[in-house]
Amino acid sequence: MSNVRTLANSSEKVLRTGVTTFVLSYALKHLAQKDKVRFYYALKGRDGKTGIIKANNLKQLGKGVLCVSQEFLKNTEEFLSFWKCQYSKEVCETSKDANGKFIGKIPLQPAIITYSLTHLAQKDKVRFYYALKGRDGKTGIIKTCQIKQLAKGVLQVAPKHVSQVIEFLQYWKCTHKIQEVTS
Repeated sequence: MSNVRTLANSSEKVLRTGVTTFVLSYALKHLAQKDKVRFYYALKGRDGKTGIIKANNLKQLGKGVLCVSQEFLKNTEEFLSFWKCQYSKEVCETSKDANGKFIGKIPLQPAIITYSLTHLAQKDKVRFYYALKGRDGKTGIIKTCQIKQLAKGVLQVAPKHVSQVIEFLQYWKCTHKIQEVTS
């Protein structure tokens, strides 16, 4: 299989980077508050000590969601097991155009979309969440497009709905990034 694929409904070409990463979603509900603090110190570092994020070149996509390269997957899984965290793992691959620039077009596989709401006022954040999740009998985009919310600001979207979600995020002027999920 060639590493260049044509997108559906587009003549633009996408270059698969060949870099396989994993998205690990974990929960800390089983930990007491003091243990959660210790977990975050081990995760992010403290007092000049490097946390696992920096040591293993991890990317935190959202609360409870890490993006891990194949090289550091075992270390990260051992870290989560040490803290007795239950986690799920999904395989991802980043899509770039032929020039090596990241693109936000329709992927051929499900996508992980991360977004930020830092630019919105509090009242607009509330409106955004109503549009995202629904309110007063109206269906939000999560239900309409059968989106799985992995964490705050992190969505898993089927390929046929990616363009609709991108339009939704652009309407709200949200910065966003897309990573393709491979099976």
